[in-house]
Amino acid sequence: PPSASPQNVIASGRTNQSIMIQWQPPPENQQNGALKGYIIRYCLAGLPVAHQYRNITSSDVNNFLLEDLIIWTNYEIAVASYNGAGLGIYSPTVTEWTLQGVPTVPPGNVLAEA
Repeated sequence: PPSASPQNVIASGRTNQSIMIQWQPPPENQQNGALKGYIIRYCLAGLPVAHQYRNITSSDVNNFLLEDLIIWTNYEIAVASYNGAGLGIYSPTVTEWTLQGVPTVPPGNVLAEA
């Protein structure tokens, strides 16, 4: 498998429920064969929750829009490449917030006096 992680991983909140991930392949001399694709691993930041994964089945793709995320929430994201021999190592984790959204419930305990 690749002996280095994808390089220059960056994440940017695009909407209140999506984050764009971008990266560059591992250095060519550490790919150890033709790359077949990438795995994006992500989860809610700072919480003991399971990771979710997205499989990018092309080595020519170097960005991906994570969608259906939670509004105004911080995520931890890492990327690994794979070849015919298996999965390489994950990149250092980056963190990013989805954008803010409009309130989803009305205010509570509202009192008015005349």
